[in-house]
Amino acid sequence: MLNFLKTTFTDLETEDIANRKFVKESQAWHGGRATAFVQNYQIERLWKQNYILVNVIAEGYDQKRFLEAMIKVKSKYYTLWYL
Repeated sequence: MLNFLKTTFTDLETEDIANRKFVKESQAWHGGRATAFVQNYQIERLWKQNYILVNVIAEGYDQKRFLEAMIKVKSKYYTLWYL
């Protein structure tokens, strides 16, 4: 009924109303996907952080030295990857 009034008393056409509906649904869908992606990314980071903390300490390694060694290896990999 509201769409009928919009098309009758304004210059909107049925196609404009359909396009607006499509845009609104697309924004909701993509926003939901982006939110889920960010949440999954954060969960994965927390899991890795906890894994490193628990396993490095359980093995008796010094946490600071372990992270420094890991950064050194990863930075070497990324430096070669960008070249």
